[in-house]
Amino acid sequence: MLAAALLAILGVVNHVRFVRSGPDSTWAARYFDTDNPKELRNLPFAQLPGAVMLAMWAVMLAYTRVSGQETWDAVMGLFLFASFVFGGVAVKRLYRPPRRAKP
Repeated sequence: MLAAALLAILGVVNHVRFVRSGPDSTWAARYFDTDNPKELRNLPFAQLPGAVMLAMWAVMLAYTRVSGQETWDAVMGLFLFASFVFGGVAVKRLYRPPRRAKP
């Protein structure tokens, strides 16, 4: 639970740093370096949806740990499956980032 929460916070912080850094940043230079693998070059575009997915996992894990009700635990299971939508968006952006977001 703690690892998911920390990775979610790290993903949001890195996304904000990437957006604010502009075209002269190291991420932009890494994007235009064709020697790097495609996954590494497109990583900043997948950080925010990945962070949302991990935050949803952290909430689900924290709630099921303190809850004792089976009904709400089942609802949190559905919440877990809903988080996979954000994971799919993250994987899609890892291989095909949106054109408007590219440096």
